[in-house]
Amino acid sequence: MRITIPKPYRPLFDTSVSEIVEPSGRCTAKSTSNEIYAISLMMESKRNNVWYCRAEKGDIRSTVFSSMIATIQMMGVEQYFEWSLSPYRITCLLTGAVCYFDGINGKTDDDVTATKGFTPQYSSLAVCILDEADQVKHPNHITAWESTAVRFLKEHSKIVYAYNPPMSKSHWAHKFFGDKIKNGATRIYATWEDIRKLLNPKTIQTIEKFKRDDPEYYRYWYLGESVLFHGMVYPQFKREKHIVNIYQLLGERDRVTELILGLDEGTCNDSTCVTPLAIMGSGRAVVLDCFENDPLKVGQQSPKEQSRALYRFLMDLLQKFPFLQSAPRRWIFECAEGGQMLRLQFVEDTGEECYLVTNKSIMGDVKRVRSMLSEGILLFHVDRNVNTMQLIEDIENYVFDEKTNQIKKNQRDDTIDSLEYATKLYYDAPIR
Repeated sequence: MRITIPKPYRPLFDTSVSEIVEPSGRCTAKSTSNEIYAISLMMESKRNNVWYCRAEKGDIRSTVFSSMIATIQMMGVEQYFEWSLSPYRITCLLTGAVCYFDGINGKTDDDVTATKGFTPQYSSLAVCILDEADQVKHPNHITAWESTAVRFLKEHSKIVYAYNPPMSKSHWAHKFFGDKIKNGATRIYATWEDIRKLLNPKTIQTIEKFKRDDPEYYRYWYLGESVLFHGMVYPQFKREKHIVNIYQLLGERDRVTELILGLDEGTCNDSTCVTPLAIMGSGRAVVLDCFENDPLKVGQQSPKEQSRALYRFLMDLLQKFPFLQSAPRRWIFECAEGGQMLRLQFVEDTGEECYLVTNKSIMGDVKRVRSMLSEGILLFHVDRNVNTMQLIEDIENYVFDEKTNQIKKNQRDDTIDSLEYATKLYYDAPIR
């Protein structure tokens, strides 16, 4: 039987792709596509074993195990496979390749032993699939599963994470899998429209009814969008409202009156970030770009080296946006000891007008930015030549800790801090 894979899932068959994240809604064929890929590999070689996992072992039979059998039957190759319930296992009779099924959750958040003893035949795995990956109890369990899997991966093997994005933006999965994509994993996103021809008329009718009668439910269930913003630090931010093109504003005769650059100075592990804010005659403030100097990538730098990097960024910024060259500008630096040292070095090197953050208040900064977002004062310029989207993604994933009701630690907040400092100078020392 000839099987067609929906176009978005073609990276499954790309040998240069080793890690795939699939954050899609319902009725998108992600499980079926992953299974077709795995079954095809099993029929090629005895070493093409598959590790198909979920959060809990108790969910395997009614989900991935039954789904894998159904896909084998759909492909018309059931005569080449046999399966057993104890343990859950599917074997290809042509090659002897085995599909193993496991739950990866530990008993506690810190228990990372659930998959520690796993060893596939021939110590070989062609593909590892984690289905409904967001349902795992803690990301530690995923990391432990990965550390076991990588011991057995062949050349061109893949790890695939499939899940329906959680309803709440504060869920750990958004940042965890978002970071994987930023670090090189291939993102596969599909909607029911991509497989419309494969759906029966009744299913399409139901989906379109939800689209018409309950748009929020439709966005979450079928488009894989987060619709609950409880726990977010900046729930006021909306891409459709706050992303602009500054040249359109200039075309409306709203000129730039000042450039403010907020800087958050990093440490041994944190980035030094700059957010340039164009202050318009109308009072609107537009983020133009986002500079990030990550010591984990470029190495620890002296104040002199950092100062040079900042000046290069400024020169690049003026080249990208020539209209800034005649606008007055000011910098505001983070007030910790490192920020003060960098400010003094930068002033000595460049003569730029630089201030230090005073009366620092974390929640005061948050309230100020929230207010600017709510009033439509704070906007974000996006095009292919700037890094503003990194700041936007950090804002969208910036959350409170549900246990302490404080801003959660160990988030990507350096870019956000630099933005907050820039808005502080906007309010504390406005141009007359």
